[in-house]
Amino acid sequence: RFSGVTFSLANTAGTLPGIFAPLLVGFITDNDPTVAAWTKIFYIGAAIQGVGGAFTVVFMRTDVQAWARGKDEEQPNVDDKTAELTGPTDLIIANKSAEMPT
Repeated sequence: RFSGVTFSLANTAGTLPGIFAPLLVGFITDNDPTVAAWTKIFYIGAAIQGVGGAFTVVFMRTDVQAWARGKDEEQPNVDDKTAELTGPTDLIIANKSAEMPT
């Protein structure tokens, strides 16, 4: 439902480091590429990756969010183990809310 908006936000977030990284490297090295300056740049990059990884672990969810469901769709009960499948059509209906591989 919101794949275009999600893709555009992710694409923007992925492009901004490519714009600002050369500026940051130029500012830190100040046209004097020493090992100490590049070490500082490495640690800045590692810190950004670490914070992003921690943010992902803490806040990432894989279930369908309420804003992504239609008005007539109810929240799927994935914990219901009592439902029995009788044929291939039931399997498709049971996996209606599952994500499709891209």
